[in-house]
Amino acid sequence: MADTLCFVPCCKSKVEYIGSPRDPTLNKRRIPETWVRLLAARVRMSGCVEGGSARGPALSVYDGGVFKSEPGFREEVTRHLNAGHVDLYVLSAGYGVIHALDPSSSTKQR
Repeated sequence: MADTLCFVPCCKSKVEYIGSPRDPTLNKRRIPETWVRLLAARVRMSGCVEGGSARGPALSVYDGGVFKSEPGFREEVTRHLNAGHVDLYVLSAGYGVIHALDPSSSTKQR
């Protein structure tokens, strides 16, 4: 378990991700009590998620103020995530709660 648990808001601005997405961190094994609810919410919001865009880690795809707040922010957060010091979750309009390293894709503009 990480030393620190952080939640950040998503943002409207995203960048194209080039690479291979990893398997989701948030899964039934990690959150058995709430997994069904999260899955149901994602299904209800599926019309807001752009299915044809490249999927990549939320930390690499989101491009709003939090994610551009400091030079090297993404690299520093990734280092702490990989070391197990921090767990970072994004509160996404389309996905609900999503781990910073879980796959995300662009949100449709309305």
